[in-house]
Amino acid sequence: MIFQQTVPITVEGQEVYAVFDIETGLVGFVKVDGEQEDYTFAEAPVEYRVALSNFLEANSGGCHKTNTKICRKGDLGRHVLNYLHKIDSDSLS
Repeated sequence: MIFQQTVPITVEGQEVYAVFDIETGLVGFVKVDGEQEDYTFAEAPVEYRVALSNFLEANSGGCHKTNTKICRKGDLGRHVLNYLHKIDSDSLS
């Protein structure tokens, strides 16, 4: 079974891919320039992270959903989400 999904991202003059590891939940990058160079998200050049953000915004910005069960902020995220739903329902009445 493949646990990594690779997505090409646009970085000027470079062949770069974002790699999502489904098993670990980590994100990294691969630069292919003759030889392959692997980067973690934190150690990658900033233009790789910007390109990934641009890719994600362009492809999923219009259908964003939040899952508080996997949010690292856990309960805090659920409280904020409940508060926002309450404000929204109060404004409709």
